[in-house]
Amino acid sequence: MEMKFPEELTQLSRDAELLLFRIVQESLSNILRHSGSALVRVRISVQGRNLTLDVTDEGQVLAAGVMDRFKEGSVCLVWVSPACVKARVN
Repeated sequence: MEMKFPEELTQLSRDAELLLFRIVQESLSNILRHSGSALVRVRISVQGRNLTLDVTDEGQVLAAGVMDRFKEGSVCLVWVSPACVKARVN
């Protein structure tokens, strides 16, 4: 895991800290279950009053065989775009 954070990060509210923790927790869980990546990057950047959390990996978008099952109609696939996540966090 590669992590990058500002040297000085202002204390966040308890709710904001919990929200960031849960987002990272879910992201890592999804990467572990689905991507097969050996590397995960977690970055936090701050510009003014905006905090950006970026969790990325180098794995595959979908696990092997998922698209085949999707084509056969046995998998319901729901895609959550980064814009949707951003809207939910705001």
